Amino acid sequence: MTKSKWGAAVLLTVTLLLGALLGGVAASATDWRRPDHGRACHSASGFADRLAKDLDLSSSQRDSIRGILNRYEPAMDSIWKDLHPRFDSIKKLVRAEIRTQLTAEQQKKFAELSVRMDSLRSMRSHGMRGENAR
Repeated sequence: MTKSKWGAAVLLTVTLLLGALLGGVAASATDWRRPDHGRACHSASGFADRLAKDLDLSSSQRDSIRGILNRYEPAMDSIWKDLHPRFDSIKKLVRAEIRTQLTAEQQKKFAELSVRMDSLRSMRSHGMRGENAR
């Protein structure tokens, strides 16, 4: 493998891992909104109910946790609103640099791969799961 191909392969691998890592972090940051891996629950109440079930919480514990989640929801939303555009900006830069290392045929495949990855990430962030989202 030539040096430039090796560098492109390493860069592609790093990009995919970075995307997976950041996608996981973003999903984890908003996971409290998903009481059941795939069905979105857009309230602190839903996550508190899930914890109550999974951890056998008392009603007072559930209510206290619901209050905690409600109190931090604006801060979590603010962080996500700031993080999301920054992530997208960096992702575009990385993809543009990767494209410069690829042949025309590889660029076409990379574009298709990028669309699929973005689609899966979007489905996960909106709490949807289809057959292709696994």
